[in-house]
Amino acid sequence: MMRRLFVVLLALALSSAACGSEPSEQSSDTGLSPDVGADAGDVFGADAEVDAGPTLPERPWPVDETGPYKVGFTETYITYEAEGTDEPRNLRLAVWYPTLDTDGETAVYYNLFGRPEVSLGASVALEEPAPLLVFSHGNSSLAEQSFFMTEFFASHGWIVASPDHTGNTLRDTQGAIDLTAAVFRPQDVSAVIDHMLALPDDDPLSGLVSEEHIALSGHSFGGFTTLASSGAGFAVDELLAECEQEPTDFCEIFNGNDTWTDLFRAGFLDERIKVAIPQTPGGYEAFRDGLADIDTPTLLFTGGMDRTLPNEEEGDPIWQAMQGSQHIRINLPKGGHFTFSNMCTLLSGIDQIDNDGCNEEFIEPEAAFDIINAYSLAFARYHLFDDQSEADLLDGSRAPYDGMEMSFKPAE
Repeated sequence: MMRRLFVVLLALALSSAACGSEPSEQSSDTGLSPDVGADAGDVFGADAEVDAGPTLPERPWPVDETGPYKVGFTETYITYEAEGTDEPRNLRLAVWYPTLDTDGETAVYYNLFGRPEVSLGASVALEEPAPLLVFSHGNSSLAEQSFFMTEFFASHGWIVASPDHTGNTLRDTQGAIDLTAAVFRPQDVSAVIDHMLALPDDDPLSGLVSEEHIALSGHSFGGFTTLASSGAGFAVDELLAECEQEPTDFCEIFNGNDTWTDLFRAGFLDERIKVAIPQTPGGYEAFRDGLADIDTPTLLFTGGMDRTLPNEEEGDPIWQAMQGSQHIRINLPKGGHFTFSNMCTLLSGIDQIDNDGCNEEFIEPEAAFDIINAYSLAFARYHLFDDQSEADLLDGSRAPYDGMEMSFKPAE
């Protein structure tokens, strides 16, 4: 079944008519996909049956359980002017949010797979601004690739927004790596934050995104994006010198493009991001000592059996270069690269996937998800709201999960 899904994905990616026309052609005046509906009231279930249900339990809610909210979902398209290109960037944006609706239309992610637990266009169960989690997908992937995390945060009262990084999605590259996407990925993140903080009045989420409580997470290339957007500097001079002697993969970013080079010199820090959660990131050679520039509290996840971005090449040197006692590292000794996503389910049967996180030699995916979700939510709440309820989890004095190692930076 999952193998067939992968075939369908590739067929769609290779088809010029995949899922309709390009985003810029699909966008309506409201920015909503025609597949979802152009009227915001209709999209968010103005006529849906709403069951407020029992009173929500008193906060703080346990981080080791799904939150008390149901999960609503919608998608939209945004367009912005990015630096380093003359063409507008059009991004599909997946959005999850808390709802109390008990009935509704099943959400279908990427127009391919349904999530009966999630309601398309459900009503919004928020009366005051909620924290925002932005999620950045991996190379050649899709916005919904880690729905285990995006749905979990929404169930705890968060709004979650995840863009398709145009030019670096499954439909664009079919697995190939295009490092020039690094020029635009952090800009996409900032554009998503801009969009979510300036939603029009007729959008049901308008005014409900807290500008003071924003976290960013991402997997693989999305982990690189998270580090960049959270303040990591780039080793531009070292890379340029190496490009003259022995070109590396990163040389294609700087080769002959002064504008792009200047962008990396300036960096991509978005100071609105208050918490960073990179998962199995790559790009150490691009950052090097620039990782010490990250002041944003960062929870770094790595996998001890990651074969795509091995710890000895990425996770370990990234962690060693970071400075500050606000940072924590969690390593899953039996975690593979795709352990930190839902790809073990979505693309089961593909050797590259199965052999890097998805067979019996690796930690069970659900066990990994429990760890990732619990520590991510606890870390975010601690740094955004000074929520001390899970402090013993974060300092390691309470260790309810097997199969993980925690590392800490010394206090300065």
